[in-house]
Amino acid sequence: MARRDGGKVKVIDDNPGQTNSAIIGDQFMRMFAKATLEGMYGPEHLKQLGELGYPTFAKELQELVAPINKARVTKAARGDKEKLWAASARMYTMEESGEKDAQGNDKVLYRELNWALRNDDASLDKWASYLTILFHGGEPTYCPGACPEDALPKEPQVTYRGFSMDGSLVSRYKKGDTFFWQTFVSTSKLQDQSLEFARKKVPEGQKSFLFSIDVPKYAKMGKDAQWAYELQGVSVYKEEDEVLLLPYTMFEVKEAPTEADDGIVHVPIRMVMNPLIKMLDNITIWLDPNGFQQGNNKVLAHHAFMTTMPCFRLNEHGNKDDPGNETAYGRLRGGIQALGLFTDTEAALKFAAEMLRMTSAIVFKLAVSGGASQKFLGQFFERFPWSPCNVMVFCGDEEKWKGEWSHAPRVQVTNNQTKFKTYLQHLRYVKQQDEFLPLDKVADSKAAIDEKKKCYYSYRNVEGGVVYGSCGSIGSQADKDTKGKFLTGFGNFPDVPMGGIDKEFPPKAQ
Repeated sequence: MARRDGGKVKVIDDNPGQTNSAIIGDQFMRMFAKATLEGMYGPEHLKQLGELGYPTFAKELQELVAPINKARVTKAARGDKEKLWAASARMYTMEESGEKDAQGNDKVLYRELNWALRNDDASLDKWASYLTILFHGGEPTYCPGACPEDALPKEPQVTYRGFSMDGSLVSRYKKGDTFFWQTFVSTSKLQDQSLEFARKKVPEGQKSFLFSIDVPKYAKMGKDAQWAYELQGVSVYKEEDEVLLLPYTMFEVKEAPTEADDGIVHVPIRMVMNPLIKMLDNITIWLDPNGFQQGNNKVLAHHAFMTTMPCFRLNEHGNKDDPGNETAYGRLRGGIQALGLFTDTEAALKFAAEMLRMTSAIVFKLAVSGGASQKFLGQFFERFPWSPCNVMVFCGDEEKWKGEWSHAPRVQVTNNQTKFKTYLQHLRYVKQQDEFLPLDKVADSKAAIDEKKKCYYSYRNVEGGVVYGSCGSIGSQADKDTKGKFLTGFGNFPDVPMGGIDKEFPPKAQ
């Protein structure tokens, strides 16, 4: 679509970063973890918008968020939340922020934000507080920026997005194919306006594309939860009738593209889901046919285990006086839901499917050996194309596997053990310090480790692997009546033995 200012068409960056898999970059996931926590308890780092070169915006939003944070997000007045969200959305629509970059050019917020999203830039950390207001507005109960009701689509509708690209790319839109746009995407309810933009400034060798997008009505909860925002009420360009789509929205091609007499390629698509709007559980899956019971892999498996602490707890079976309460099990905060170590591709895929049946709100951290990577990742993306994930191939021949995965730039490839250890490690965002810390450096976990307390965890041996922890409540894993589905591992910090891998397990009871 286009922006208008005195009749002059101003072009929005028309590259939304299309991809056919939900591989999320490392910087994006760090940003999103920070944004999620700020969404729950209130953004306290909006000043960082000023560090990105938008001090006026930062000051306005800090003043609007102050009464929300003072009252606590869950108890803040909805009207205060709506003002905060509306201001953030208005800033997104603006072509003129009043700020200049180092070269004296006008700074445009939506361009810089979307560039950072598309390129997984390190600056995303400073965008987190702003992004949580704009992104999470569809969840008004807990998030600090409740979207006004008139900005949430009450009925299904069709919106349009036009831009130019290489004509050969029409082959990527086959009926039934799915894909993602990695950025916020501005669309318009007005087909003629989007057509106008599709025809503007088409570089030689490219074609104009017009996407007609079926946008469902707003649904806050459940498997059908989907959000998009109608911005006419807050936009500085009300005549555009803009509908804003969220990053990593998944789309499906409804019909094969058609080319009109005027050369415009029409692509009918529909929104399928917003996989990032739910609170995401963290699960690590590492697949290596060489196994984990000896050598370097065993050392690295212990590292993954102790730096992710999957469902670690300080109470074996919970507190009988407080049944059903997660705190009764003394779970260590910040640990991931599950760590799966597999030697068999199908076993790893079966485990992923099992977890996704329990909840679709998972971000997988996938680690795989070079030789197993093509089969496993190919099938993972085919079976679970909507599921957000990080991916690293850990191999001996780095150049070979970089070449094999050159078509997927978000797939990381390394033979560097230190880099792989860093990838396996789980970091927890500490809001007060505004930094990500290893779990053993975070106050509540560190206290348990320093005191060398005894801890417990659930695990199970499965064909082709061993799994630590699980989605679902700790009680379903740790209660005495789990009927043998889960085994209980235990040990003392800071070196807890791993059931299913360590030959000396189980340790002697203390």
